[in-house]
Amino acid sequence: MSSSSGCTRSRLLYYARRYDDAIAQYETTLSYDPTVAGFCAFAIFAYQQKGRLDDAIATAKRIAETSPNEMLPRAALARSYGVMGNTEEARKVVRAMEELSKKRFISEYDFAVAHSGWDEAGALRWLEKAWEGRAGLLVYARADANWDGLRSNPRFQDLVRKIGIPE
Repeated sequence: MSSSSGCTRSRLLYYARRYDDAIAQYETTLSYDPTVAGFCAFAIFAYQQKGRLDDAIATAKRIAETSPNEMLPRAALARSYGVMGNTEEARKVVRAMEELSKKRFISEYDFAVAHSGWDEAGALRWLEKAWEGRAGLLVYARADANWDGLRSNPRFQDLVRKIGIPE
């Protein structure tokens, strides 16, 4: 199996909320390709969902270093810090992303992820901007556990309706 297909499988298992399987798939992929990075960022979210925040942070840092052009690992790092209650570190990561965005494009979706889990208003604001920017990952809004804390919010429900995702 290629690294890409291993990461894709991990991502699909995450969306299916099979977090242990997603982590196992990521770790298997990593064992035969220690350079695997970027696209495997969804394993970070699986670690978060299992409460393995130290593993999520370590993985986010490793992937961000290995794939410096990928922003989702940085967003996942901010989310990890926020979920663990370390909003100071989460804000530092977000500020670094904001500085970098002055030099290159960073998706509004990545900023929404960075705020999710600790800043509901910020996450919603960035999700709405992601809609305006037509961020592709929004099609997974119903499946992505990162948004579980927002599901009852009318702004989130409105966004899901606008995206047109069937139930």
